[in-house]
Amino acid sequence: TDYPATTMIDDNATYNDTVLNTSHSATLTGLSIGTYNYNAISYDCVANKAQSSGTFIFADVNVMPTTLNTKSKGEYVTATIKLPAGYDNTIIDISTVKLLGTLSPVSGSSTGDSATVKFNRAAVGGIVSPGSNIMVVEGSTFGGVPFVGSSIMNVQ
Repeated sequence: TDYPATTMIDDNATYNDTVLNTSHSATLTGLSIGTYNYNAISYDCVANKAQSSGTFIFADVNVMPTTLNTKSKGEYVTATIKLPAGYDNTIIDISTVKLLGTLSPVSGSSTGDSATVKFNRAAVGGIVSPGSNIMVVEGSTFGGVPFVGSSIMNVQ
């Protein structure tokens, strides 16, 4: 199943010899698990150009439980991350993993087949809304290649 993912590309442009921080955002839908190359070019109102290119990995992510009861006394929300075929999942740098762009895992481990990270359940309950939520998990490999993936969680 394909779910949307948003990736941020940070770059710099200059104006009158002053470096301006710029940020580009692209919502990616319909992607299959795999490795993708991108080239992003943007211009500001005075034709300054910012450009960024690179590679990212769209990973298979499964967030459990699939239904979160915010009144439950469980301890963790667990995400299993699987990179595309051909990757050894031990290259995932657990210290870079974030849930919904903000929440770091409290623990994590990886094998050749997958990486598993656990998030504090109460903290997750504090950043989701009742109903269906797209749970985006992102991070990078030890080599600095970003990955992103998502799954759906229903919140009661």
